[in-house]
Amino acid sequence: AERAYYYSVEREHAGLRRIAGYGVTVTRGAASGMMWAYSVILITMCRNTITHMRETFLHLYIPFDSAITMHKIIAMTALFFTVMHCIGHAINFYHISTQTADDLTCLFRDFFHYSDELPKFHYWLYATTTCMT
Repeated sequence: AERAYYYSVEREHAGLRRIAGYGVTVTRGAASGMMWAYSVILITMCRNTITHMRETFLHLYIPFDSAITMHKIIAMTALFFTVMHCIGHAINFYHISTQTADDLTCLFRDFFHYSDELPKFHYWLYATTTCMT
């Protein structure tokens, strides 16, 4: 939530949200959720760590015996954030591919196009290094 707030409100002066809409907010917020989920999902499968934690006072507060269930819940959360991240990139791609050439020159300083004609969808999809990867 902090990253989403940062890119939607605090970075207003940069102008990226004006061009990309709320796609950057969705993408960055979902990326933060993905980072949390994919790091925690590994902890739920560490048997030695879970066995050690059962012997501490934490077993009174945390149900270590249901680690597999927690692993599945975190996996579904990670899947949700991954889908949201992809949707955010799709929103960004749509907004950037429909901008005028002047806005793109301001946004991407290294971008050079031979005319004032707006590049079409297939140009962004097949002729740029970003979309090739």
